[in-house]
Amino acid sequence: MRLEGLWAALGWFTALPAPKHAQPAAIGQAMPWLPAIGLGLGALYAGLAAAFGAHPLVAGWLVALASLLLTGGMHLDGLADLVDALAAAHADARRFHRVRREPTIGSFGAASIAIIVCGKA
Repeated sequence: MRLEGLWAALGWFTALPAPKHAQPAAIGQAMPWLPAIGLGLGALYAGLAAAFGAHPLVAGWLVALASLLLTGGMHLDGLADLVDALAAAHADARRFHRVRREPTIGSFGAASIAIIVCGKA
C-alpha cells in the first residue's frame, strides 16, 4: 500500500489536513487505508470514553463532539440533505434531486442531525 492512498483517505474522509502533495487522483489507492482510519478514530473515541467513564453523559457528548470535529460533519450533511429531499418529495418526486442539491438544510435535515448527535451521546 502506498502512502499517497493514506493521505488521500485522511483528506477525503476526515477533517484532518492532508499534506499538500496529496493528489485527489490517489483516492483509488485510499480504500485499503479506510479500515485503519476507522480503527484509529474508534480508538480515539474509546480513549475519550474511558477517560471520562465515571461521567457517562460527559463521555458521550465528548465522543459525539470529537466525531463531528474529526470527520467535519460530512456524513451528517449528507444525511440532512437526504432527509430534506425525502420530506420535500412526498408530494412531487421531481423535487427530490433539486432539494438534495440545495446548499442549505431544512427543518427535517436539522432534526435528523439532532437525533443522530443525541443518539451518539
